[in-house]
Amino acid sequence: MTYPKISKFAYIDPLALVIGDCEIGKLVLVAPFAVCRADEGIPIRTGDYSNMQDGVILHALETTSQLKGNGSEFKNGFAIYVGDKASLAHGVQVHGPAYIGNDTFVGMQSLIFNAKIGKRMTVGVSSTITDGVTTPDNKFVPPGTIITTQAQADALPSRVGSPYEKINSAVLHVNQELTKDTMRRPFKNWL
Repeated sequence: MTYPKISKFAYIDPLALVIGDCEIGKLVLVAPFAVCRADEGIPIRTGDYSNMQDGVILHALETTSQLKGNGSEFKNGFAIYVGDKASLAHGVQVHGPAYIGNDTFVGMQSLIFNAKIGKRMTVGVSSTITDGVTTPDNKFVPPGTIITTQAQADALPSRVGSPYEKINSAVLHVNQELTKDTMRRPFKNWL
């Protein structure tokens, strides 16, 4: 069995679950009832300064193909790769294979499965992105949208000028401060 790799500067809430080959970066907040479950021998990564809010689930099956890339961090591949400064809001489900780019916000109760979400994206509440699509960078997925084709992904509007344009920076600020504050408490991270 492979054990989690958790930055000493991350905060894992005592009611969260991180098992198996999960890599958690620095100043990451893993909130109550969030789950990073890589106990089937597949690696999952959550990058620096990101957050997994209450009830988020990251999981992939042992048979899931692993994402490959050009960077050294991809040398062994990942079933789920969450970039730096990404926010996974309450109740988000990410099932591998899945990639979520840097500085991306995924809204509450959304589902990402077998998809690649670009950088600086905003995914509105209760959206679904699946079926092998890749979303371009800097796009906005309106709340409740279901994306199952590449044509739908390519036609997404710009994040800039959308009602959610700056939501990720606000969410990151709050969650990073919360992470710093919880690390100052008299107890250490619990697993």
